[in-house]
Amino acid sequence: MYGLTGRGSHIEQLGIDDSNHTIGEYMFNTIRDVLTYAYGATEKMEKKAEEFREDREKHMAEFREKIENATEDASESFKDKTAGIRDKAKSSFEGLASEAGLVTKSEMGELHTMISELTEKVDKLAQKSSQ
Repeated sequence: MYGLTGRGSHIEQLGIDDSNHTIGEYMFNTIRDVLTYAYGATEKMEKKAEEFREDREKHMAEFREKIENATEDASESFKDKTAGIRDKAKSSFEGLASEAGLVTKSEMGELHTMISELTEKVDKLAQKSSQ
């Protein structure tokens, strides 16, 4: 078996007492320590990755909710603005038609109703006078 100590060896420079260990035992212990450290680091990285994933999902849900709310608000605002513009245009057109002496559809409907009522009254008067 080979001892690790010897003049100028790295083990001696590190101040490690290896009088009872062989090179194989020392290498085994070192590799074991490195692998244990790597395994612990892997667990920490997996935990951190899971935390990042949870945070990302939370932030994406918040982002989607904000987008949905903004879309609804924009849609409502657009509908309100278009309704206001439509009402204003209708009012302006009706005013212009009135100034030009034009009759609107609703006014024409009222005139037809009035004429029908007058026709009925005239017919009734004509029947009374003929009797």
